[in-house]
Amino acid sequence: MLKFAAKVLVMRFISKISFCLLLLASSCTPPSSIGGLDLEIWRGDRGACKGQRAALEENLVSVKPGLLGKSSNEIGRLFGAPDIQQLGKRNLKTYIYFLESGPHCTDKKLVSQSKKAVFRFNAVSLLTEINIQQAMPE
Repeated sequence: MLKFAAKVLVMRFISKISFCLLLLASSCTPPSSIGGLDLEIWRGDRGACKGQRAALEENLVSVKPGLLGKSSNEIGRLFGAPDIQQLGKRNLKTYIYFLESGPHCTDKKLVSQSKKAVFRFNAVSLLTEINIQQAMPE
């Protein structure tokens, strides 16, 4: 009888560990979309060099209120690595994602005036604003 009880305890323990691992694995996968914004297309069009991000601009603007306040880590997980990352005074961080292809597609060192989404974070890395602009942020 004691062996049976021990086996039951081991099986319960294994099932709990398996559930936790499954939960952990599923939480690490970024979602494929937010609202109408297809994040898989966004992440797949690095630097907007394939020309697919331009069609997502309206959707980005529509989900903007839901993104404000998210951490820079969460934004990076959702949108992928930024095309350009800047660190400003007082630890203010800026992520830049291009919305149009441009000279940056052939040479990353060139300054591009292509349209871009600029994500600004405060000193504790929370998203405070998203702007669509042509010029590089200062």
